[in-house]
Amino acid sequence: MTASYMPVVVVDGTFLKSAYREIMITASTMDAAGTILPLAYAVVDLENDASWKWFVEQFKHTYGERPNIVKSLNVVTKYARELPIVELLEYMRTLLERWTKEKLLKAKGTFTYLWFKFNKELDDNRTLSHKLRVRASTDYIHTILDGVRRYIVCLENKRCSCGQFQLDELPIPHALTALRCRDESFEQYYCPYYTRENLFHTYEIPVNPLPDESKWNVPQYISEEVVNPPT
Repeated sequence: MTASYMPVVVVDGTFLKSAYREIMITASTMDAAGTILPLAYAVVDLENDASWKWFVEQFKHTYGERPNIVKSLNVVTKYARELPIVELLEYMRTLLERWTKEKLLKAKGTFTYLWFKFNKELDDNRTLSHKLRVRASTDYIHTILDGVRRYIVCLENKRCSCGQFQLDELPIPHALTALRCRDESFEQYYCPYYTRENLFHTYEIPVNPLPDESKWNVPQYISEEVVNPPT
């Protein structure tokens, strides 16, 4: 699963509104559909260095060294923040369960090699590329003329002087113009994280249902812990 999504992780902490006023901290990334993929979450007493150190250590142990995701996830969990801890965690589990099912069904209904969002962006870029002119310097370096402006595209390094090619990791109009000059396909110039296959791999691990509370295997030191009422 870890090779199927963007190697960029966004972490954030959000205040809960239940009686104990804890903090829920989350780690999220973007999947091949360009939507939020929560990777980990936890509830801690305080948002301090010790809490973040513990969270990052747990994340690293699980995953190894590896538009606004944080705000979007906070909107989704806005009302859940008022729930008691156990209900909040069950809410998050069922949310991930529903997202996994929905996105897997969407992936099965996609028949293009790239996920539809990026496939459409590529089509739009291809249309824009026909308005540009190109002058080849070498096999892999091209000057793209866009009105009075000019940009340098290096296909070998997948870079453009505008900066967008290496940022999006998807062929932009400048790159597609250079590729058309070479009569070359775009397949090897987009990021593999945008493909339908990677979306499948992201959600192939199911979110397991939670058994009845009577079947929980709770460690003794947890069951014996006394939680005082909030002050």
